[in-house]
Amino acid sequence: MRPRLFLSLPLLVLVTTLNAYPAVKYDFPSSYLKPGLQSKVTDPSQFAELKQQLKNTPPSIKLLETIYSWLHAHFSSFSGGGALVGKRTVDQILASAQMSGCHDYALVFAAAARHFGIPAVLVDAAGIRWMKSYAQSQSRNFVGHVFVEVYLDGRWFLIDPTFGYWIPEYDTANPVIPIKHQGETEGYCVTAKGRDTWDYGVHELKDLLKLQVATVKSGKCLKLKSPSYVINPLCRPILGAKWRKRHQLSEPFVIEELTPGSPLGAAGLTGGDTVLTFDGVKLTGSGKIFGPATIEVAYERKGESHTV
Repeated sequence: MRPRLFLSLPLLVLVTTLNAYPAVKYDFPSSYLKPGLQSKVTDPSQFAELKQQLKNTPPSIKLLETIYSWLHAHFSSFSGGGALVGKRTVDQILASAQMSGCHDYALVFAAAARHFGIPAVLVDAAGIRWMKSYAQSQSRNFVGHVFVEVYLDGRWFLIDPTFGYWIPEYDTANPVIPIKHQGETEGYCVTAKGRDTWDYGVHELKDLLKLQVATVKSGKCLKLKSPSYVINPLCRPILGAKWRKRHQLSEPFVIEELTPGSPLGAAGLTGGDTVLTFDGVKLTGSGKIFGPATIEVAYERKGESHTV
């Protein structure tokens, strides 16, 4: 998944009051074990497979890595273009087993973290490069991303559950997030925080765009220096059984080393192969790595070419 790009929307965007969402009570992290209306999970059995993988893992980065790996193995993804932002509950996303973009990844990641004892807060953000462009020309090519703040070992961390980054020395009061993805080269600026998108008033795409425009109008982030955080990859992805079954692969493969933008063959796949074959499926090196845990694989079967 790439950072969300909203193209040429014929929409009159109204400026809303910044900070119209509830302030996060960082001194009371246990209150963020409670879900919001959108993020409530009514059927805990949806996490049964994840619970089996976690066994008795205590709240830790290892637990979050396992949640991240489960998300990317258990769910398929498609580009919703923002159409489903704020529209679906976590229950509905779990039932569909499909992610429409970064909001879905963040919602389910936060819900799973809370379910296993880790307080979590959603962080909606606008691309800083886009903010500068909008300030000059009111470009409608909106760009944003969603992160999750989690509370571990007496402090808050930042997680990117879509691309698999985490920031250990994180300042919740600094609105600049210097994680950079393809197309957004200057990082992100926080627009809203809450238990879920409904918590900060986002029930559809136009609500999100109002928040982004309000952030631009406020001048927030445009003059702030980017913090010098250490940004770590969360973990290496393992393409799980459901993904393999969907694409008729008999065995898992693990990305051992990831370099954003490099050819897939340079990633150092299992056994050092640059071309893998499972059940007659040839995995070529024509894919590109978009982040530390999001890949595109091209493969061929019986003369057909596929990208997954």
